[in-house]
Amino acid sequence: MWSYDHTERDASHDNVFGTTRSLQTVILESCQIESKSDCRSLVWSKGQSKPRTFYQRFARSVDSHKGKQSFIDEFEQRRIGSCFVILCGETNIVTIRMRDGGVTDEFGFLGKLDNAGVAIVLNPIHDYMRRHEMKKKRAALSANKRWVLSVWNKGKKGETATPWTAFHDGQEATGAVQEVQLGIPSVRMGVINVHW
Repeated sequence: MWSYDHTERDASHDNVFGTTRSLQTVILESCQIESKSDCRSLVWSKGQSKPRTFYQRFARSVDSHKGKQSFIDEFEQRRIGSCFVILCGETNIVTIRMRDGGVTDEFGFLGKLDNAGVAIVLNPIHDYMRRHEMKKKRAALSANKRWVLSVWNKGKKGETATPWTAFHDGQEATGAVQEVQLGIPSVRMGVINVHW
């Protein structure tokens, strides 16, 4: 996910896709960057003149039931074919029980992913989330042969060497991501061959 400041200019279909031929979908975060406010995610599809817009509904496991229910209610808005977008801390829709390390899915979200045939969960994150439960949550979200691909902005202390993780069928699969050398030190890109 790439972020841009919409106070400077709004994105349009033409400046998102330009002259690309193969690119079909672009996910952008649009904010007032200086104030870190008015943030929304835009899903641009090549065949549509306007993007789908949605907002991060919650960030932490302890956040309100209302925010989590809003996330569940907009399930179809976030589905792009066999992919689904979970923004940043919305991975906290599932929780890890401290007493036994098991997964709790109060909202039946994993079943919704299964029933909708979601094969890939795209999880753009603002910055690295290092709590130990995050790996368990991503593993749980990747159950039943699903992929979970998380990417984040670099720069936070204590983060991993690569700005992404991959999980497949309950197991970490980050090693399957191949980094592409771009020649621009501040930009990193990884490619993964997903199959389902």
